[in-house]
Amino acid sequence: ATFSAIIGACAEARDVEGARRWLFRAEAAELEPDLACYNQAIKACARAGNSSQAEHLTRRLLRSRMSPNMATYNALLEAFAQDGGGMAAEFWVDHMQRQARWRHSEFPQEQMNSAYAEVLLAHVRSGNLEAAEDWLMQMLGEGVEPEARCYLAMAQKHLEEGRTEQARNWLERMSSWSGLVPPQNFLESGGAPPQLQEVAVADR
Repeated sequence: ATFSAIIGACAEARDVEGARRWLFRAEAAELEPDLACYNQAIKACARAGNSSQAEHLTRRLLRSRMSPNMATYNALLEAFAQDGGGMAAEFWVDHMQRQARWRHSEFPQEQMNSAYAEVLLAHVRSGNLEAAEDWLMQMLGEGVEPEARCYLAMAQKHLEEGRTEQARNWLERMSSWSGLVPPQNFLESGGAPPQLQEVAVADR
């Protein structure tokens, strides 16, 4: 099996140490692990919610004179969303944007939107709803369409903290700002996170 496949298996198992060990073994053997190897190792960190190791590996691939791709940023930002590293996530989205200016075809807008969403989720996870709202407004200002999970995460957090009216406001914004239909009975059910497949796009 290739190093990439082995590291990928570690990623599926959320085995950060195993992924790092095989990546470093490839480096030590002077096999020059490719971007796929690094991406799989970063993915392992994301699956485990270990953003510090994910960021360390991203900087390591940069020192190896590699250019991160969309998969790199998606995995890294997922890690920040898992453990609430909102400010660091903002830094890496800015880094991603600089890369995308020169490599447009490698950074599809839909995936860029998803990357932006991870930043908002990181702020929500850390409990910084003011930063999360500021980020969502920045998304709208830049023409980045917030995903349904952005609005639902905001509503969910307000609901958890007993602010039903603010939660209701976010569900209304979800409909009026982005033309998305909130899940039925979201407030009544206590905001239990629904499957996003239940969120339909409204007629515009």
